[in-house]
Amino acid sequence: MSKNAEKPQNSGEKMTFRPVAQYIKDLSFECPTAPTETQGGKQDLNLNLGVQVAPAERENQHEVRLLLKAEAKGEQGKTLFMIEMAYVGVYEVVGVAEEQLNALLNIDGAALIFPFARQIFVSTVSAGGYRPPLLEPINFHALYLQSQQQLAEEQKKTAS
Repeated sequence: MSKNAEKPQNSGEKMTFRPVAQYIKDLSFECPTAPTETQGGKQDLNLNLGVQVAPAERENQHEVRLLLKAEAKGEQGKTLFMIEMAYVGVYEVVGVAEEQLNALLNIDGAALIFPFARQIFVSTVSAGGYRPPLLEPINFHALYLQSQQQLAEEQKKTAS
C-alpha cells in the first residue's frame, strides 16, 4: 500500500478522532421535599440538554460539554428534585477541516459521551430515593441542525 492511500485527499495528514478523557465537571442534586415525597406517585420530569464545544488545553484536543438540567414535580406541583450536571468528553482531532470540526464535535462527540452521562444522571436520581427517569437517546444531529438554524435566524435579525 502506498503512503498516499492512508491520507485523506483534502489534507496532508491522516484523520484522527478519538476520545482522550471523560469526566463529571459539575454535579448538583437537590431534593427539597425529601423524605416525604420520595416514594411512588407522579413524577413529571422537565429536562433541558445543551452541548458546548471549546478547545482544550493541549494542541489538537477539544472539549465537548453536555449540560443536563432537570426538575421533577410531584402530584401537587411540588418540586421533588432538581439535578444539574456538566459531563465533559475530551477528544483528539487531527486532519478534520475547520468547517467540519464543529459538527463532528457537536454530533459525534456528544453522542459518544451521552450514554455515560445518562447513567450517572439516572443513578444519582435513584440514589436520591426517587424513581429513576427514563432518558431516551438524543438525536444530536437534529439538535445541531436546530441550533444552526437558530443561529442563522439570530444573525439575520441583527443584520437587518
